[in-house]
Amino acid sequence: MASDNGLPVLWQFRQSHFNEKARWALDWKGVRHERRSLLPGPHMPVMLVSTGQKQVPVLQIDGTKISDSTRIIAELERRSPTPPLYPADPAAKQRALELEDFFDTEIGPHLRRVFFHAILPDADFTAGLMSTGFGPLARSVYRAAFPATRVLMRMDMGIDDTSAARSLERFEAALDRLEREIQPSGFLPVTAGMVRENDIVDVYRNSPIFKDLRNPDIYKGVCGTCEYRDVCGGQRGRAYGVTGDYLESDPACVLVSGDR
Repeated sequence: MASDNGLPVLWQFRQSHFNEKARWALDWKGVRHERRSLLPGPHMPVMLVSTGQKQVPVLQIDGTKISDSTRIIAELERRSPTPPLYPADPAAKQRALELEDFFDTEIGPHLRRVFFHAILPDADFTAGLMSTGFGPLARSVYRAAFPATRVLMRMDMGIDDTSAARSLERFEAALDRLEREIQPSGFLPVTAGMVRENDIVDVYRNSPIFKDLRNPDIYKGVCGTCEYRDVCGGQRGRAYGVTGDYLESDPACVLVSGDR
């Protein structure tokens, strides 16, 4: 599994939200790596022999094989804290980890089951989608063997009409929960309360998050000392997205960047 040039290797599916999560993390950290794509179904013996389990993504780095996108992100954060993947504030970090777990358990698997339940009956479409980026021979062989692969995929993901219907209900319930969260804006994904559980006016007036945002005296960096902080305040969502701390300086402000 090792790369000939010593780079970390990411074993992946090209079409997978869990694999995309690992790719985003590697790209955000600026980690040079090789990506080696596998075909769903035939990937199982490859992973079982090399890692003792059958899931991807798997990252091999410095002789260590790390499976599961959440574990990959945690290891990347440990090795290279900058730029951060997690918020700096402990409470915000805990919330981010809770959301990650929520998406991984309540959205990701159920969305996958619903998606494959819909497309697996169309062998030409599904085989073509899963083998995108592979050579003509590999695509032809994969399509010819797809009836057997389809059976394995349905067994592995527990796909049938009943399970797909239950997963769709779970997926819709998860999205409904996210819609109920009270956040300062669509660009600042920190939760101050829940629509059905909390009074919106009370959240706005008394939530520590909203109180922080209304208090430029606690802004950090250039935003905290800027003469325009009372009328501008910087883009808190951008500060949070880049630094993990919504009180930090707005990194795109001309006063911070020096581009005046």
